Amino acid sequence: KLNVNRPAPDSPTTNTPQDEITVTIELGRRFDGSPQGVILYNKREVKRDELRKNLREIARTSKKTPIIIKADDKSPHKVLVDVLDICYECELFSVSVFSM
Repeated sequence: KLNVNRPAPDSPTTNTPQDEITVTIELGRRFDGSPQGVILYNKREVKRDELRKNLREIARTSKKTPIIIKADDKSPHKVLVDVLDICYECELFSVSVFSM
């Protein structure tokens, strides 16, 4: 028997707007075939410094903000490691990595 506890339909939720923020970062390979990877933040290409600046702003609000990294299977490993390092520098530790 599976024991599942669910809130009553009329119970108030305890989520604040900060809890609902999720940051998605996509990694891929350039279409021109260059070994340099691409970092997409909010669906637009960003450089590492810009990503660092954006993640620092998020960390000021909440260091518990979930960060989702979606890495294309053809993206260079260095790009993933760079993004993980930036998350660590910004003290954002709730990081998930998925391959696409």
